[in-house]
Amino acid sequence: MHSLRDQTRPVTSILIVDQNADDRLAGILADFTDLPVVHHRTPDLVGLCRNRNFGWQAAQADIVIFPDDDCWYPVDFMAKAVALFEATGADLVCGRPTDTTGRTINGKFGTTACWVDRRSVWFSQIEWAFLARRDVMAATGGFDESLGVGSGTDFGACEMQDVSLKALALGYREYYDPALVAHHPEIVMQHGEGDWYRRVPSYARGMGYVLAKHGYPFRTACVWAARPVVGALLHALRLRFWHAGLGLQSAFGRLQGYLMMRRIMASGDRGTRRTP
Repeated sequence: MHSLRDQTRPVTSILIVDQNADDRLAGILADFTDLPVVHHRTPDLVGLCRNRNFGWQAAQADIVIFPDDDCWYPVDFMAKAVALFEATGADLVCGRPTDTTGRTINGKFGTTACWVDRRSVWFSQIEWAFLARRDVMAATGGFDESLGVGSGTDFGACEMQDVSLKALALGYREYYDPALVAHHPEIVMQHGEGDWYRRVPSYARGMGYVLAKHGYPFRTACVWAARPVVGALLHALRLRFWHAGLGLQSAFGRLQGYLMMRRIMASGDRGTRRTP
């Protein structure tokens, strides 16, 4: 919120979609009465993507962005993003996650600016550095509510790639610029910290789901599954067996998610219930 307040190009509205059953945000928001905040309470609306869909549908702005509650932006972020929309004519714009030194964090991202396609979409998407014209969100239907945290399914990630791939399939254009940076605490997987052996397979199945949903061939899923296997072997050679196990979980999850989604598509049942 502080970083949104400090933008050189002021934001026109800030929608807080609050899933909490209590008033824990009231005191925090009281410190930002100078900002155009609209506070929506949605305790009965479970799931990250469901609440994001609520948010963009309630928004009145022409361009929307989906900040995390723990991310922050350089003071010129919004100005740079709008300038990219204007200079390129893009319908969607995405940037790079970094720490405050400019080092890329939380994934692998392209080092050169480019138009996003079905390959580069996997090296250019992070929710809180992704902006889209609101009419693109409407045309794509927004976020797949079978994906992401709180979805109640086995598919815990890759909702941004899904939105981008839907937009590309409809003929919209997305531009990635690594010079457009936003910040977030770095996510480091450490033994004994966090439930990574549950989260990593869920995230991996989300990737497999999106690969299958958008018609990538099985060989592409196999290539993506092979990447963490290589990493697992390197970890094993260094006797880092906990990390090696996570790599194997990721590989298996990507293939599992792909095959699960293929079965869902073949059956015509889009009710992606959690498996036992």
